[in-house]
Amino acid sequence: IIVVLMGMFLLRLINDRGQASTVGAGPTLVVFQQGGILFLGSFVIFGPIVTLFLGACYLSVAPLFLSDENSIRTDSFFVAIAFGVLLAGLLYVLAKIAQLPGELVVLIVFIILSVVNAVRHKGALMPSFTLSSYPASIVFALLFLVFCGSVLVGSLMMGIGEYPHVFFNGDTPLRLTHAYEIAQMSDYPPEALTTKDIYRPYHYGGPASVAVLAAITGLAIHKAMFLVVLPILLVGSFSAVCWLSRVFFKRAGSQYAAILLVIPFVNFGKEIYSRFGKN
Repeated sequence: IIVVLMGMFLLRLINDRGQASTVGAGPTLVVFQQGGILFLGSFVIFGPIVTLFLGACYLSVAPLFLSDENSIRTDSFFVAIAFGVLLAGLLYVLAKIAQLPGELVVLIVFIILSVVNAVRHKGALMPSFTLSSYPASIVFALLFLVFCGSVLVGSLMMGIGEYPHVFFNGDTPLRLTHAYEIAQMSDYPPEALTTKDIYRPYHYGGPASVAVLAAITGLAIHKAMFLVVLPILLVGSFSAVCWLSRVFFKRAGSQYAAILLVIPFVNFGKEIYSRFGKN
């Protein structure tokens, strides 16, 4: 919570200073300052290789998320990263099916797309982080924590160390084995890691993204899953809900209400509903 609030405060401070100096610097410089801080933050958290990979994932699909004002909003920015990561997993599996080196195919395609999009759209692809007010930022942070806070904390706990010391949810180890299967497969579907001579297509979307990230960056698979991919998908899913609420509703109160309508179907809301139903 402290890190999120400090980050929002810093972005707000930069936004205020940028607005105060628009005559000398202009909004474009402010946007690049914000983008620079975001890049530096990702560099510190994920490291240079993972940051470059995530940047390529974003640039490869960013034009699809440009607004009518030809800019990238905060929520659509995180949705674009999540979409790019999932697309990398899909391309990785398709390349493996075609008997091609999946990580090499993903790198070539994403680098080409990133360069083409960056040259074609230039500064328009740099995300613009606009914070209406401190109270609104705090409300969104609290909604995010209610939406997936415990899942995010659990994911980080499973990613720390040379191997997961704990698993939350019975399907989590299964998903991890799927990622290992995708990473090691020579044919599709891959052989089950736990049962010899069992080959079956399954829900491999998220695990495929984990496999390609681990193959390209050299991260351990459990770290790629729990420290990178899952947090990105959590932020991306919450951002998608915020994006839809912004599209359908203009007033902030209506947007908050729309997000609250989604929360009962995930995380704490489901637990509260189940307890209420039993009583």
